[in-house]
Amino acid sequence: MAEEEITEKTSEDNEETEEWHCEQCGGCCRHIAVQIDEPEDEDDYADIMWYLLHDNVNVFIDEEDDWYIEFLTRCSALNDDNSCGVYETRPPICRKYDPDECVKHGEGQAEKFKFQTREDLFAYLKLKGMTYLNKYMQ
Repeated sequence: MAEEEITEKTSEDNEETEEWHCEQCGGCCRHIAVQIDEPEDEDDYADIMWYLLHDNVNVFIDEEDDWYIEFLTRCSALNDDNSCGVYETRPPICRKYDPDECVKHGEGQAEKFKFQTREDLFAYLKLKGMTYLNKYMQ
């Protein structure tokens, strides 16, 4: 993500529809996002930089300013037609999933800032006027 592309997203950036039905795209079964502590110092930001050096790992800040690490990985129970192969015995977290939180069709944006590379993180730090990790920037 180029420096110019680092901007804060708002709910207005997403087209809202009054009603939608799950398209069974399987998107909710193709990633895991786990909340992490908000970074407080250079060591914390260096850890995030390290996460971003791994394939299929992103970090994002959501609308509530909570930080998450996201692993782009397909659920092994997801069938080719995007149905659940263990639907009747699926884990509680799947049972509690609210379709209104669908990244593709839910309300608002899933994230205000998303970091897919360490350069995305560097651009964010620069935007925020933070000098953390300057020694790693080329």
